[in-house]
Amino acid sequence: MLLLFRLVWYSGLNGHKAGNVQCASMLFALCCWCDVSETGKGLAAVWFKFFLDAGVPASDAGNYAVKFTEHRIQPDMLSDLTKEYLNDMGITLLGDVIVILKHARMEHAKVWQYAAKLYQLLL
Repeated sequence: MLLLFRLVWYSGLNGHKAGNVQCASMLFALCCWCDVSETGKGLAAVWFKFFLDAGVPASDAGNYAVKFTEHRIQPDMLSDLTKEYLNDMGITLLGDVIVILKHARMEHAKVWQYAAKLYQLLL
C-alpha cells in the first residue's frame, strides 16, 4: 500500500509573509492512500487498517471498513466525522464510536504536523 501526500495550497489569507504563522495554515497536506482500485477494495483495506489502529476488534473493523467504502468516505474526510455520521452508517457501539473519533482526530493532527514540517522545509 502506498502512502502519498497530496498538497493543496490555500491562498485565501491576506498578508502572506515568509515565516508568518498564517503561512503554515495555507499549506494543508491531505493523507491520501492511493493504492485504491476502481472497485474500492484498496480503500476498504485502508479503512480496515485505520479501524484496527483505532483499537476496534478485527471482526468489527472489517464491517466498518465495508461501510466506509460503501458510503464513499475518503481519508481527507476524517476531520468531518461525527457521532451522527457514524450512527447513520450503522456504527452505534459507543466505545467504537469514541475510539474512531479519537483516532480520526489524531490522524488529522498528524497531517497538520507533516504540513508544518514540509512548510519549514520549503522556506
